[in-house]
Amino acid sequence: MADVAAADARGVPQVENARATPAAQLIATFGLITGIWLLAASRWILTDTVVPWDSKNQFYAFFRFLASSIHNGVSPFWNPYHYGGHPSVADPQSLIFAPLFVLWALVDPTPSLRTFDLIVFAHLLIGGLAIAAIGWRAAWPLSACVLAAVLFMFGGAAAGRLQHTGLIITYGLFPPAILLLQLALERRSLASALGFGVVASALALGRNQVSMLMCFALAAMVIGEVATAQRPLRYLRERAVVLITITIVGFALCAVPFLLTMPFAGM
Repeated sequence: MADVAAADARGVPQVENARATPAAQLIATFGLITGIWLLAASRWILTDTVVPWDSKNQFYAFFRFLASSIHNGVSPFWNPYHYGGHPSVADPQSLIFAPLFVLWALVDPTPSLRTFDLIVFAHLLIGGLAIAAIGWRAAWPLSACVLAAVLFMFGGAAAGRLQHTGLIITYGLFPPAILLLQLALERRSLASALGFGVVASALALGRNQVSMLMCFALAAMVIGEVATAQRPLRYLRERAVVLITITIVGFALCAVPFLLTMPFAGM
């Protein structure tokens, strides 16, 4: 109490000083992770290479069509150049429901191969930073946060599937979804619930095997939180608005794309 009083007398509350250290650790962790990510991404730039195979043969072609369609004032939902006519809006590989790609397409009518790769890599950085934030909230040491993020961004799952753009996008969105779900349930935060609904919907709209498994994992997390609560029914009642918000946002964003994909997948 004497220390707190002395701190108050100086006009610098001790509590605020205590909070500065974890915040500084988080900033340092983010800086280290971003630096490592930049170093890894620079390898592709310095060697003048791009991620090959499906990344360019399939996904990049759809990205260029998306960008050119937007800037030519035509709908990107139907692609007349692919297989003599293709319902892009129903195809998960079209990137129409991938937020970062759509945002870039709005400002760049002719995105390059390098731009495409960097946007894909950005999803890994987002996932790595979210992993670090999860670790920071759990009081992991800085080294553990950085190691976990690096393993996530460049481990076997990411490195071995880098050409499969849809899988990487889904993979990169999983940690932010976990982080937002934790915040929504712990704090009963509607803002976090809305954020989780948007991120989880973008993850689910990958409509591939990875997104399916990760949706199951997110659902299992919710069930686990409820099941391990001291009073499960009270826990559900207190978070009913949060869970309803997540459900409404998810349904609003996913219903139409999934309905369109179902008949397309059966062809």
